[in-house]
Amino acid sequence: MLEFFRKYQRYFFVFISIVIIASFSFFGTLSTFSNDEKKEDRVVAHAVDGTPLMLTEIQALCRFISTDREDALGFGLVPNLCNDGVVRYDLLRTGLADLLAAAYFETIKKDIEARLDRARRFRPYAHSAVPLLSAEAVWDRFLPAMKRELASLKQESEAGLSTFSHLSRLYQQQSYLNAETLKKILFFQHQHLGLQIDPGLQHSDLSLFGFHTLADWFGHDFLTIASEFILNAAAVAEKKGYDVTLEEAKGDLLVQFQTSLQKLRSDSGQPEIPFSQHLRSLGFDEKHAAEVWRKVLLFRRYFQGVSQTAFVDRLPFKDFALYARETATLSVYQWPPALRLNKIEDLIQFQLYLSAVAPPCEDPLDLPIHFYSPEAVEEDYPELVQSSYLSKVKEIALQQIALRAQIKEVWDWQLEEKNWDALKAAFPFLSQGCSREEKFQSLEKLSPPQRLQVDSYARLRLMDQHPEWTEEAMASAASQERTISISKASCSLPRIEKPWRLRGLLQRVAEGDEQAKQELLAYTDDEKTLYRFEEVENHRSPHILTFNDARVQGLLARLADRSLSAIYAKIRAKHPSKFQSEEGSWKPFSEVKMEVARVVYPDVFRAIEALEKRSWTDDLYAQCRLLPATQMAYEDLRNNPDASSWLAKEKTEVLEDQFKLERNEQPIQRTSQEEWMKEKAFFMNPNEWSPIRVPPNGELSFFYLIDKKPCANPVLDQISFGKELIAADAQLYLAEKLLESIFQNRSIILPQEGDR
Repeated sequence: MLEFFRKYQRYFFVFISIVIIASFSFFGTLSTFSNDEKKEDRVVAHAVDGTPLMLTEIQALCRFISTDREDALGFGLVPNLCNDGVVRYDLLRTGLADLLAAAYFETIKKDIEARLDRARRFRPYAHSAVPLLSAEAVWDRFLPAMKRELASLKQESEAGLSTFSHLSRLYQQQSYLNAETLKKILFFQHQHLGLQIDPGLQHSDLSLFGFHTLADWFGHDFLTIASEFILNAAAVAEKKGYDVTLEEAKGDLLVQFQTSLQKLRSDSGQPEIPFSQHLRSLGFDEKHAAEVWRKVLLFRRYFQGVSQTAFVDRLPFKDFALYARETATLSVYQWPPALRLNKIEDLIQFQLYLSAVAPPCEDPLDLPIHFYSPEAVEEDYPELVQSSYLSKVKEIALQQIALRAQIKEVWDWQLEEKNWDALKAAFPFLSQGCSREEKFQSLEKLSPPQRLQVDSYARLRLMDQHPEWTEEAMASAASQERTISISKASCSLPRIEKPWRLRGLLQRVAEGDEQAKQELLAYTDDEKTLYRFEEVENHRSPHILTFNDARVQGLLARLADRSLSAIYAKIRAKHPSKFQSEEGSWKPFSEVKMEVARVVYPDVFRAIEALEKRSWTDDLYAQCRLLPATQMAYEDLRNNPDASSWLAKEKTEVLEDQFKLERNEQPIQRTSQEEWMKEKAFFMNPNEWSPIRVPPNGELSFFYLIDKKPCANPVLDQISFGKELIAADAQLYLAEKLLESIFQNRSIILPQEGDR
């Protein structure tokens, strides 16, 4: 049945839409005629120019602007396709509505309190069984600002102007993700997760707070105040010479209607609706609608006319753009990210790496150009020499396979005499038991953690008796193509405790050894994880890792601690004043690690201190470690900007290239974030070199100024932005002045409740 409705849902939707529109056309027209017969018109107030504001005129405008083209069709609501959003864009978005709310807040306060109470009690849709399948999750992903605004509204302690502002922003934001779109997204998520469509969702109203019209959102009193404000502005506009004819108003209505209808057809395939029929569904004929819309157009022209006359001089924008957008093109030279040393730990790891892979240089701060062979490095630091293999890898936990053993099988196995002896040997906390009942009681007395250990052991032994379980589990496991980096002492795969053994097997398989290939179909080191390696290829032969690769893998941190800790045990007796506590015991290695490094690398620390006289801190040693090399590169590159001895090549595996500078061409403007470059570049002449920069983050760098160019971009964007700001201020100023006149003349008066 559900498949039938899904298949023909488009036709059902079109049919229901036609019925709704036709019914509203009939009853809307009927109610209009009925109201004309029953209600007598009367003067509610006088506009600021003295013209009377009639009750029917106010009611008609309220009804016409209460919905617009962005409101969703449904739940008894027919959106006004002729209204392009008078309140939404001309009042709420511009801030005029906030002025009206502030001026008449006592009048609308009761309505705002009711909306705040409704918001606090509001609970958006959430699936009963899958909480993440909810309206809030959709908002969080597609419209997070709306979720934040809703949370802020619910935190309001009492109704105030801020409450109105929150409602205003929510009203505008919900049009970006209306109830119908939200429902479609939730339907799709149900189908994507393979869930049956929640019956409660199909008929739910997902509108925020269940509000549909402006009266729902802000109350009828605010809508009346907004309508009377528009009528007052229209009266002032006519007095100042603005003119809009009925034909012009009708033509604009037709344009708005056709635009809305075209969008409606493209979004949901709505059928064609005649203009006059749509107006009748709203309770208007063409002449009456044109009269109402004429007032709106006069109001718009009055306020837009003021904003359009806002003058913005091009000259200051032009001068500002010439200054702010002046562009300097630089060739920036800096060390690779791995060599940007900023902490003492970085320096220790760097020195350990150099001593491991290269013979010492004559100057302790020089960078090496000669390196040990991989075989020599592997003798003392096997972690730093790795091979790489490509393979399709399957991984599965043995305990997961062992779960196939049934509870009865596990108990039967444990209570067998031959197995009970093995259990007692593995778990001494098991008591002696001869009979089956005594063994059972012994197992029953175990604590939950102990029982879990015993059961896991039994399951693994049962799994050994059923090799088909392993084959079936491996057959269903997902295979991933992975690059395996492995040395004699480390492996990029987790839970490999004997990397030398695995590397030997991988190498034999890559050379075509069939026996090794069979061993890798079921490989485990820790008896907890089972691997299957297939289609093994030799990706890279044994090589020395670069400093960056060794750091990323965490090898250097472990090697530094291991190496310095071993040295500490040997040297502490020679330096008791440094390493002995007041009580006479040796200080823990973690407390004296920096002091040990100073003893191990004294030449490096002395050479850095000789660079200049200053107060040296631990981290400052690291930040200045590459300063001599940077100065040498600086001098050589000034003589030859393309000196290959200092510039790294792209995608090279030469070990020496890791100690070369990166060169990047970079344009900057005065508004860019690179403060130090801005301070230098725009006071330099082209073809000049900057000084070397030594920042706290260790990013030693310098640059060559290629050229400087003035701003070539037009300043129209800046002028337009400036004009929008001034225009918005002008509209708010005009609204404040108009409200002063309205107050003085009492030109906004709410009709009595019975006249609504």
